[in-house]
Amino acid sequence: MKILGVLIGFLFCSFSTVAGLTPLTLALDWSINPNHAPILIAEQKGYFASEGLSVRLLTPTETEEPLRLVLSGHADMAVSYPTDLIFAQAKGLPMVQVGALFNRSVNCLTVLKSSGISTLKQLEGKKIGLSGGATGSAMLKIMLQRAGVDLSKVQFVTVQMGLAGALISHQVSGVWGFSSNDEPILLARMGHPVSLFLPESEGLPSMDGYIFIAKKDVLSGATQQAFLRAIHQAVVFIKAHPTKAWQILIKAYPEALAPDLKSEQANHQVFLATLPFYAVNPGQVDPAQLETLRKFMEDQGILNN
Repeated sequence: MKILGVLIGFLFCSFSTVAGLTPLTLALDWSINPNHAPILIAEQKGYFASEGLSVRLLTPTETEEPLRLVLSGHADMAVSYPTDLIFAQAKGLPMVQVGALFNRSVNCLTVLKSSGISTLKQLEGKKIGLSGGATGSAMLKIMLQRAGVDLSKVQFVTVQMGLAGALISHQVSGVWGFSSNDEPILLARMGHPVSLFLPESEGLPSMDGYIFIAKKDVLSGATQQAFLRAIHQAVVFIKAHPTKAWQILIKAYPEALAPDLKSEQANHQVFLATLPFYAVNPGQVDPAQLETLRKFMEDQGILNN
């Protein structure tokens, strides 16, 4: 996970501002989905309010929008990716990591099983759909090169958030931009089983999945810690009471998570698959891991692009 413009559209179910609480605007990476459960539960269980926060959500129509919103001051924080943060910092942008939503990577290259593609080398002469973002495509290209793929024989097509449609309709043979815990499950339920190629299997560095970012020296440390404490409480509750958590989510966000029975069942399956990914200690940032990833990107020439 929409209205694209100079700014971003307000989410229809954005949390309302409450008098006496510190307002905080969070730009999501995508439309509301099970990946955002800790954020949504923190609101519904009152964890944000108990930490003195009133949180408002914004949802994008393209993957690079959250970063721009934070830089422009229209959002205080955003859900983003470690590679995007490093790329922004390399360009001199004053961005920092506040915490982690997922402490495991979910990056993957996805192909339909019906395509017969079982190795990355077989993608030569084919098209790969991208969700957008220079860093993501750069990491993908390194992954392909390490598997012996001649990049001059691969066509990369940016389809933004139309990845699933492009793959199912065979406009592309593979897509980069899905989360391994999410879209592959939904596609399988739709009758389109997929195969995944994971970056770590090709020797790329490990990283957090989704992270929280903010503009340096703008959001107070107290506000950041209050937000992370609320997320921590939400993750603890979700892992201890996944059934209760899911019922809270579909009651509060039916249009996003349960517009019909089949969608609810699919999203529930994704939610259960995502439980191991939620970071119990969202404020536990590993500088060494981020530096290893930054050094890798620098050595590969990604930060010079």
